[in-house]
Amino acid sequence: MTATDSQVALWRGAIALAWADNHLHDDERAEFTNFIDKNKNLSDEQKKLLKQDLSKQVKLEEIWPQITDKMDRAHLINIAPTIFWGDKDYSHSEKEVFEKMYADHMASLDMKTEMQDMANFAQKLRLQSDIETAKYVKPVSFISRLIYNIEKGLGLDKDNMPS
Repeated sequence: MTATDSQVALWRGAIALAWADNHLHDDERAEFTNFIDKNKNLSDEQKKLLKQDLSKQVKLEEIWPQITDKMDRAHLINIAPTIFWGDKDYSHSEKEVFEKMYADHMASLDMKTEMQDMANFAQKLRLQSDIETAKYVKPVSFISRLIYNIEKGLGLDKDNMPS
């Protein structure tokens, strides 16, 4: 599967973060080159584009709009500290880039929708867990479960699920 445009922009953004202190260190360049060369999800054209970013400084504000997937943006935010601390120095310019990137990402999200999506995902996980648990637990009546949960909530019985 070839990387999407947003995913390529994510990696271009990672390179831009490495440039945020106005210097791409040799070890940073080597790590990115190794990643690009070994990545089977990048086309030759995508690899060429990423390697161009290694040879000339690229700014995140030029790349950010191309990272269209919110999860790709979140991933870039997630890996930013690792990139910034790679040279053992978290510079003022890197801090500014991180704060702007984070603020821009948060401003682009509809938090009400995001919270609902998380609640739906949590419900789905609970349901999957209940289904898995049901495979290994003998059936218990509704009233028994209710009494157990009330007692547990009151701290009266912590370990004895009714049979």
